[in-house]
Amino acid sequence: SPPFDHCSVIGRVRFVVMDCRLDRSGQYAVDDATKSMLGAPQKARWKAQIDAAAAAGQAGWLISTGPWTGNGWGAYATEVYELSNYIKSKGMGNKRVFVIAGDMHAMALAESADYADGGGAQMPVFQVGAMHSRFTSIKRNGYSLGPFGKNGVQTADSNTSTNYGLMHVLDDGTNLQTAD
Repeated sequence: SPPFDHCSVIGRVRFVVMDCRLDRSGQYAVDDATKSMLGAPQKARWKAQIDAAAAAGQAGWLISTGPWTGNGWGAYATEVYELSNYIKSKGMGNKRVFVIAGDMHAMALAESADYADGGGAQMPVFQVGAMHSRFTSIKRNGYSLGPFGKNGVQTADSNTSTNYGLMHVLDDGTNLQTAD
């Protein structure tokens, strides 16, 4: 089956959608350099997208089908450190890359997750919940705000979910910044 990862550029923002299922190593495999959430071919394409964003002066948005903080990518810590160090090595650290992560059925924010050796790759992580879900799934910690389940609380109910968030990217042609 073909990979589902892809990239889109809107203005000076590069959106990199990762396929965290197709070539993923087993969750309980030994967490070393051979264990991967992305698989070698996609990881090479991912690095090429970071290179392209750095060369073009773009911000990068990484869109993950699994939580970046805690469960999900947490079982692939070696790869998280590798990718974070790559972002740092390309000068894309310190909030030039953002992560939007799914598959938690709750919302949360990690304002400056940084997994690079010695720091230098701060990435805000926006954990998004389902627009409509019959349950809330509060997974691990690592967030500076939340996690919040249905209707802004940390408990499950069977009503419809009303969680959503907005982030504005402001670009004056010279500077990229975010605003609430």
